[in-house]
Amino acid sequence: MKQPSITYSGAKLDPLYPIDGASLAAPFAANLTVPMGTVVGQVSSANADEKQSLSLTGSPTGLGFTLMFNGQSTSRLGFTATASQVQAALQALTTIGVGNVTCTGGPINSSSITIEFTGDCGNNAQPLIVAIPSTFSENYTIAVSRIQAGVANSKWAPYVASNTDGTQIAKGILAIDVQTDQFGKNQYAGGLHPMPSVPVYYAGCFHTTSLFGLDSGAVSQLGRLISGVLADGILKLS
Repeated sequence: MKQPSITYSGAKLDPLYPIDGASLAAPFAANLTVPMGTVVGQVSSANADEKQSLSLTGSPTGLGFTLMFNGQSTSRLGFTATASQVQAALQALTTIGVGNVTCTGGPINSSSITIEFTGDCGNNAQPLIVAIPSTFSENYTIAVSRIQAGVANSKWAPYVASNTDGTQIAKGILAIDVQTDQFGKNQYAGGLHPMPSVPVYYAGCFHTTSLFGLDSGAVSQLGRLISGVLADGILKLS
C-alpha cells in the first residue's frame, strides 16, 4: 500500500550544506508551539493521563457555573452537578470530544470531581480547565487544579536542561515550525494535518544564530562547534 506523504508549504530550516543533512520523522507532544531551529529532545518518562480536580468550597449562590477548555465553554452546570453531568458537558465540546474525558467523584457540592483526559486526549499534558461562576461572590470558590500532569512517552518536545522527563537530553533540531493541538495533530502552514510526525535533523551543519534553546550541554550532546563560539558559530550534528 502506498504510504501517505506530507507536503510542507511553510518555511523550512536547511542545513548549511544540504548534502550533509539528515532528518527523522518525529511525533510531537500535544499543545506545543515550537519554532523551527529549536533544539528538541524525546520524552522517556512513562505515559500518564492528565488529571485535574474540580472543587467547590463555601456557600454557592447564583445560577451555577461553566467550564472552559481551549476557548470553548460548556453549557451551564448547577452547584449540585454530578460527575456524569460534568463529563457529558465536557465531551460535548469539540475541543475534547466523546470518549476523551472521564469524570469521577462528586456531586460537586459534597466532593471534588476528578477529570481525567483519556482517548485522543490521553497521555498528553493538557491546559488547565477554567471554571467560571455565573456570579462572583466572596461566599464560595469553584476552581480547577492539576493533580497529575499528562506525559507523552516517546513524543518529542523542546530541550530544557533542567527537565527530568528525557527532554533534558538534546537529540535534534526542528526543521519546521510546529503547532500541535490537544490531540497532538500538527498545524502546518497548509492547515491541520492528522499525521503527528515532523522532520527533526540529526545530522548536518547549522549556524547557531538560527537555533533556539542551544546551550553548551546541548552542543556536546548533539555534536560539536566546528567554528566560532556558541553565540555565533557553526554546529555540526553527529
